Amino acid sequence: MLSQNQLVGTIPRELRALTRLTNMHIIQNRLSGSLPLEMGALTNLNSMWLHSNRLTGTLPLDLGALVRLTSMTLHNNLLTGTLPLELGTLTNLNYMDLSYNQLTGTLPRELAALTRVRALFMDDNRLTGTLPCVLGELTSLTHIKLNFNQLTGTLPSELGYLTLLLQMRLYNNKFTGTLPSELGSLTRLTGSSATLVCYNIGLCGEIPLGVTLNELSGHCPTTRVGTYLRHACPPANPTASPSSYPTKAPTVSPTTIAPTSQVTTDTPTQSPTSAFNTSSPTAPSMGAQAVDSPTRQAAGPPGGKR
Repeated sequence: MLSQNQLVGTIPRELRALTRLTNMHIIQNRLSGSLPLEMGALTNLNSMWLHSNRLTGTLPLDLGALVRLTSMTLHNNLLTGTLPLELGTLTNLNYMDLSYNQLTGTLPRELAALTRVRALFMDDNRLTGTLPCVLGELTSLTHIKLNFNQLTGTLPSELGYLTLLLQMRLYNNKFTGTLPSELGSLTRLTGSSATLVCYNIGLCGEIPLGVTLNELSGHCPTTRVGTYLRHACPPANPTASPSSYPTKAPTVSPTTIAPTSQVTTDTPTQSPTSAFNTSSPTAPSMGAQAVDSPTRQAAGPPGGKR
């Protein structure tokens, strides 16, 4: 573990010789440069946490060789380019965080192979295109964040298959159409411990039955729904303007979830198996709640920004 130092420079290619390495934790440093292709040789990696650095370049296709990975955190970097299709080979992943980068392109259908993933965070990028229907195959998901991208189209009805969801954040995109009635199947998106957030101008329709949304009902809600589902439809007030709508969700105190798996070697205090925490510098785990924090870019670890 080399986390929380002031290390600079690039990740050396010579690390490819560490073929028995199971956990690479070099978070919250000042590393720069791109992810070396040689990282694909580290096929015994169980966790790779490189978030909160200054890494640039694209995600190498060779990441697809790391088939034993259960957690990968690369958020809070400067990564660009598209999501490689090879991410679909990482079928043991239960936590993937690529948020707060500059990734572009569409969500590949190959992500449907990640049937064990419980947390999928790709918010605050520049992703485009529609939500693929195959996301409905990720039935282990408890948390998904795709907010602050440029996603378009309608919300697929297949989202209704994600019945374990505690949190779904899709706000600040360009979605249109109606709220699918299938969202009524997401009965765990209720109460103060779970949130459905959609701040998207253009969404319209009735609130699906079965989803408790702050006791609101009816057509085209334009006020707070649930914890912060606001302005889901065009404003009823013709004088209202999009500039008056919220652009960030308020901070909510986090809770924790017991992880499904633990990293078996020395685990830092900031560990992806500790908690989905939003305000403290602890890294990813399966928490009952994961929320945005305005300071998460500086905070870093996966849990630290949730």
